[in-house]
Amino acid sequence: MSFFTELKRRKMFRVAVVYAATAFVILQAADLRSFSSVVGNSCGFTIDVRDAKPSGAPMRYVLSLIFALGSFFPSLAPAQIANWQGTVTDNWFNSLNWNPNSVPVAGTNVIINTWSPNPTTIAVATTPDLGAIQIGETGNGELFIESGGKLFNNAIAILGTAAGSQGFAVVQDSGSEWRIDHNLVVGEQGLALLQLRDQGYLLNNNARIGNSSSGSGSVTLASSATWVSLGNLFVAHTGLGALDIRQQSEVYNAAQAYVAYAAGSDGRVRVRQGGGWASLDDVFIGRLGQGKLDIESGGMVVLTNNSSSFVGVQNGGTGEVTVTGANSLWSNSASLIIGAAGNGTLNIAAGAEVRSEVFSVGDLAGGVGTATVGNGGQLNVTGQLYVGRWGTGSLTIDGGEVSNGGVAVIGGTASNPGAGEVHLVTTSALGGRWHSQSDILVGWRGTALLTVASSTEVESGGRIRIATEGGATGTVSLRGSLTASAANGGTQVGGGGTLTGTGTVNGGLSVAAGGVVAPGLSTSANVGRLNVNGALNLSSPASVIEMRLGVVGLPIVGPVPVSDDIAVSGNLVLNGQLHLSALAGPLPGTYTLMTYGGTLSGNGLTIASLPTLPAGHTAWIDTTTQPGEVLLVVGELGDEVYSDRFEG
Repeated sequence: MSFFTELKRRKMFRVAVVYAATAFVILQAADLRSFSSVVGNSCGFTIDVRDAKPSGAPMRYVLSLIFALGSFFPSLAPAQIANWQGTVTDNWFNSLNWNPNSVPVAGTNVIINTWSPNPTTIAVATTPDLGAIQIGETGNGELFIESGGKLFNNAIAILGTAAGSQGFAVVQDSGSEWRIDHNLVVGEQGLALLQLRDQGYLLNNNARIGNSSSGSGSVTLASSATWVSLGNLFVAHTGLGALDIRQQSEVYNAAQAYVAYAAGSDGRVRVRQGGGWASLDDVFIGRLGQGKLDIESGGMVVLTNNSSSFVGVQNGGTGEVTVTGANSLWSNSASLIIGAAGNGTLNIAAGAEVRSEVFSVGDLAGGVGTATVGNGGQLNVTGQLYVGRWGTGSLTIDGGEVSNGGVAVIGGTASNPGAGEVHLVTTSALGGRWHSQSDILVGWRGTALLTVASSTEVESGGRIRIATEGGATGTVSLRGSLTASAANGGTQVGGGGTLTGTGTVNGGLSVAAGGVVAPGLSTSANVGRLNVNGALNLSSPASVIEMRLGVVGLPIVGPVPVSDDIAVSGNLVLNGQLHLSALAGPLPGTYTLMTYGGTLSGNGLTIASLPTLPAGHTAWIDTTTQPGEVLLVVGELGDEVYSDRFEG
C-alpha cells in the first residue's frame, strides 16, 4: 500500500493538502517564489526547491529553508502589550476584559495570566494577526478557540512560561483555527496543556512540549483534530512531554521529530483509535532522554520522503516503541534503527505491522537493541535486516512473522564485529516464521546465535551461511525447520559455525573445515536426531561431527546402546572427524550414527575422541554391514580387523 493510499485510508490526506497550501502561502509571503514551487506527487504534494540546494542533498535540508521562514517575519518594535483581566465576560472581543481597555489589534503581544473570574474565549471567525502570546506567563491562563473562532500570531506562542505557572488552551469545533507563524512552546518552565478536538486545527513552525528541565507539557488531539508543524517537533525537549493522538485525529510534521531530546527529558507519544502521525523527516525516540512511542488500536505512524526512525539514539538515550492491535501500523520509508548508540526496544503484537526498507537492532558500537515480534505481529523489511550490526542486538519471533527482501545478517558486518541473537520461540499459541528472500548470515565477522524452536521455521530464498566468513562465530540451535535453496547451496556451516539440534534442515547441508554438526541437544539427557532433506556434504577432513552415546532400557531385552544420529534423505559425502561423548555407558554393541537415502562417497570419518570404553574394547566405523547406514561398533580388541575402510 502506498503512502498516498494510507493517508486516504486513515483520513489523513486532508493534512497533506492543507500543508501544501499553507507552505505555498508562506513561501509567497517570504518572497521565495524564485526558489520553490508546490507540485503534486504520489503523496499529494511535494516542495521542490532543488535549485536552492547542493546536488544530492537530502530533502530535510531542502525543508530547512521552510523551517527558517520564521526569521522573515518582521519584529514588533515597539510592541503593544495587552493583558487579559476577564473581569466582565469570557469574550475576547469585549474591551473591558483587557488592560488597557481595548481589544488587541494587529502586532499586539498578548498575556493571559488569569482564568478568574472568566477564562478567555474566541468564538468569532475574524481575529487580527497578533504578535506573541503567553498563556500562563507567571500565573494561570486559559484560552478557548471554539465555534469557528480563529487566532493568528506572527510571533512565538508559549503556554506555561515561568516556573509555577499554568497554561491551558483548547481549539475545538469545525472551522476553529490557531495559526502561529512562529514557534509554539507547551510548558516552558511551568505546566501546560493543549487540547485539539472536534475538528479543531493548529498550525505552527517549530514546536516544543516540555521545553526546559522544569517544564511539563501535554498535547492531546481527539475527534478528527489536526496539527500541522512546519518545523521541528520536540515531545519533551529537556523536561516532561506527552502527545496523545486519537479518534481519527492527525499530526503532520515536515521537519525532524524528537521524543525525549535532551538528557533528563522524559517523553511519550500515543497514537491510537484510528489516529495518525505522518512525518516528512526523521523521527528520534529517546535521543538522550527516555522516550516512548505507543501505536495501538488502529493507530498509524507513517514516515515518507526517505525518512528513518531511530529508537535509543545516543549513548545514554533510551527508547521504547510498542505497536499492537489489528490495523496498527508503523511505516518507515527508509531505515528503522532499534538501539542506534543507546538502548532501544521494539514490541510488535496482536496483528500490528511494522515496515521499513532497512531494519537494524543494535546498530552502532555501544548500541543495545531488542525487538520482539509477538503473537500475530508482522515485521516487513523490503531490504537488509541486521541484528547486532556493530552493537548488541536481539530479535525474538514469538508467534509473529518476519520477512526481508535483502540479505539478513546476525552478528557483525564485513569489517566490524557485532553480537546478535535471533530466537524463534513458542510461548504464544502460534508458531513463528522468518522468511528471507536472500541469504541469511549467522555470524559475519561477529558473534551470532540463532535458535529455532519446535513448530517454528526459518526460510531463505538464498543460502543460510553459519560463520562462513573469517573471524565469525555462529551457532544454530534447531528444533523446528531450517530451509534454504538447494540450487543456491542450501545451508552451509563454516569454520566458525556450529549446527546443533533435533529439527529439520531442508535444501541440503554442507560442512566446511572447522565447521561442527552436533545432532541432539546438549541440554537434554536423551539422544536426538537431526534430519537433513537433501544431501549432506562433509567436505573436508577437518569437518567435525559431534555425537553422544547413551543407553536405553527395554523390557525383556534390557539395556540397548543408542546415540545421537543424522537422517539424510539424499547423498552423503563422508569426511571429517568424529567426536564422541557419553550420556551413559558406552555399552559394547552397534550404534547407528547416520542413515542416508542416496549414494555414499568420501574418505570416511576419523574417530578423534572417545569416552572411556569397557576394558578390552575398542571402537570403529562400519559403513558396509548395513546399506544406507553409518555405524559405530564398540567391540572387543581384535574384532576391529573385520571393519571396513572407514575404520577409526
